[in-house]
Amino acid sequence: MHKILIIDDQPNSVLLLRERLKRAGYDVHSTFTGKEGIELAIREKPDLILLDIMMPEMNGFEVCKKLRDHLETTIIPVVFVSARTQPEEVQEGFRAGAADYIKKPVEFVELLERIASIIRQRELLTKQLADEKLKTFSATVVSANHHLKQPLTLINLASTAIKRLLLKDPINQEDIFAKLEVINNSVSEITAILNRYIALDEPKMNKYVGDIDMIEVTRKKED
Repeated sequence: MHKILIIDDQPNSVLLLRERLKRAGYDVHSTFTGKEGIELAIREKPDLILLDIMMPEMNGFEVCKKLRDHLETTIIPVVFVSARTQPEEVQEGFRAGAADYIKKPVEFVELLERIASIIRQRELLTKQLADEKLKTFSATVVSANHHLKQPLTLINLASTAIKRLLLKDPINQEDIFAKLEVINNSVSEITAILNRYIALDEPKMNKYVGDIDMIEVTRKKED
């Protein structure tokens, strides 16, 4: 069940909206102040927020901006529902980050259609973000495997060689130190690779094999 939060200081408006939205199958939460509305939005994570403009202490424009600035509420769509419909007010609403602007008195058929459309768009966006995260994770695994395989293989070969050298009599210390140097160099290479991954701000994808991508990790000059 999709969840909707109403923020409006007019009890009659809230009661009417709650009743209609519940009848339409929504889980509805409401509050009469902007401050409580922000707290509710953070706690309940609604699928959509219906927001009035004219409210005491904090108006709807301010509430919307704060919702956009908060990490946990930044992608929740906000729809202004207000009797204030001057062009400059509507423009200010969209500048504040609104997904839509509906005038009072509300035409409920239109309201329900817009709510359904916005929620569908949000679900699509959420899916796209999840797909991108999964794609980035998969590319990171492929890329890490590609870049780390060689130094790890060298470490394995060098350690195996050291075991064999230790069984010989007399022990050839020069050969052992040479193999230890290979291990040290490989560890340094792995550290440098991991540091390049950590330093990535926006991973750039390159084709690896077929439809599998890998992350491009550019070697720094000092590496």
